[in-house]
Amino acid sequence: MNFLRNINLRDKKTIMIIVAVAIVLVAVIATIIAVSVSNSIADEQGKNIQSIYIDSWPEKLQYYVGEKASYDGLVIAVLKNNGTIERIVYSEDTKDKLTISGFDSSKATEEQIITVEYKNYSCKFYISVKEVPKPASILTSISIAVMPKTEYKMDEWLDVSSGMIKKHYSDGTSKNTIMLDSYVSGWNEAHEAGPGTYTLTVSYKEGGVLKKTTFDITITE
Repeated sequence: MNFLRNINLRDKKTIMIIVAVAIVLVAVIATIIAVSVSNSIADEQGKNIQSIYIDSWPEKLQYYVGEKASYDGLVIAVLKNNGTIERIVYSEDTKDKLTISGFDSSKATEEQIITVEYKNYSCKFYISVKEVPKPASILTSISIAVMPKTEYKMDEWLDVSSGMIKKHYSDGTSKNTIMLDSYVSGWNEAHEAGPGTYTLTVSYKEGGVLKKTTFDITITE
């Protein structure tokens, strides 16, 4: 009481001002904390979000059947109500924030929708799934599909126009092709040698692979 009696009027006013300022500061700080907590809760619940969209597509948008999903390069833009934009780059650290669904590489499809969800908001992008390319088929052998003319007289010349070659491939398929004179070797030697039975060689090259087969002819007087 003695202390209060010793304080003059000016000192009392100063103390009152200090107390009032302190009360105002406490109120402001409390308001800031309350707003911060409120905003934090709103952010957590997605209430401050206006929309999300794809800011950068994933590097991989084309798949083959059986491949696993890869979202490297994906960036999601989160547009806030206050106009600011938060970007979420897909990575090991951020992938748990996003829910990505729709991927299915079990069969080929021209257009597959992939949905990305973030705090109850979603956006989409598209991928395609193709059949796995078959390995290139390689020529493995040839055979005579249709025998050409095999009986000749000395005054005749080679004629294989009726002959057909069967081409056999590594994938188990086969195709026929017309036999040409240029495929056949050994005729000149046989014709010069005179009457007899001779073996001619058929050579066929495809895709850098050369295969051969043979057939016999007979030359008479």
